This record gives sequence, C-alpha cells and structure tokens, in this order.
Amino acid sequence: MRYSKHYRHQHANGKSTWHFEWCTKYRYKVFNTLYNKNLCKIALQEAAKRSSVEILEMEVEPEHLHLVVEIPLTKTCVDAIRDLKSLSARILFRLMPKLRYKYPRKKLWSRGKFAISVGHITLEKAKEYVRNQETHHAKAYLRYIVGILARAVARVSPQAEGLPRGGCQIGLFVVSDNVQRRPG
Repeated sequence: MRYSKHYRHQHANGKSTWHFEWCTKYRYKVFNTLYNKNLCKIALQEAAKRSSVEILEMEVEPEHLHLVVEIPLTKTCVDAIRDLKSLSARILFRLMPKLRYKYPRKKLWSRGKFAISVGHITLEKAKEYVRNQETHHAKAYLRYIVGILARAVARVSPQAEGLPRGGCQIGLFVVSDNVQRRPG
C-alpha cells in the first residue's frame, strides 16, 4: 500500500506532518519589513528544497516564524528543524550582509524550537492557525498599545477630582470637529 508518492524509501513509506515554530536570537525584529520577510521566505523555501522537506504553509513574523511541513519518515522532526534553521541562516547571511552587525557570530536563530505533529488535529486547522498569525499578533499588539495609553493618561492627572490613583481623568469633548481638553 502506497501512502505518499513523494516519500518512499526502502522500508519507510508515508509522510509525517508537523507544525514548527522558532524565534530569532534575542527576539530581534529582523523581519519587520516586507522585503526582509520575503527574503526569509525565499531562504526557507530553498532550505526546504535542499533538505527534502515540503513546506505546506508558512508565516513569517518580525521575530519568529510558523511552518506546517511534511517530512519523510526517514528524517526526525529535530533533524528537519536543524536543517531548516542552519541552511536558511546561511542563505540569509548571504542575502542580507548587514545582518552580521546584529549577529557577529552568525547565529540567526535561537536555540529553542517548537514542534508538534499535526495528526491530532486536521491539517486545515493547522494551516488556518499559521495563516492567522498576523491577526493574532495584531490583537496582542493592540492590547499592549491600549495599556500604554491608559498608563500615560493615568500619569497625566492621577488624583484629579478625587478619583482613585490610576483613574482616567482627561475628559475630551468635540467642538466644531476640533478636539479640545475640558477646562478645569
């Protein structure tokens, strides 16, 4: 019985689907521009091609990335991650020479990694999760910004009008489409 036409070996026939995730070293936001994200995607595609890994879904965030991949049964998930990380780092250091200023020892990726097999959930759910990483992180960023703004407003007038410390004291009202501060 043949499970996969791509992954046939002498005594191993089939495929193994995994969700991988890893971060840049020191969580530097290396891939915050579209150009750098595309370079990372190209480097990962090339690394996957060289290490016989098929990338099904990929999302590159500024400081980490998510992959849904298929690997042959003759390769362990740790070997696949090692190959993808090392080959993509070499390619990225060639494509982005200024990256050596941030990483003088040529270690782009952190030592940590996340890997889970996709067998316990449907493949489509895993792909959807990877695709929606940008909106997931946008929500977290929005909560972060709202928290900063709330702390800034609380610092402006923490004890005005007898409200407890940390309360929001700035009142805004609109007069002819101009935002003005409430007198008082």
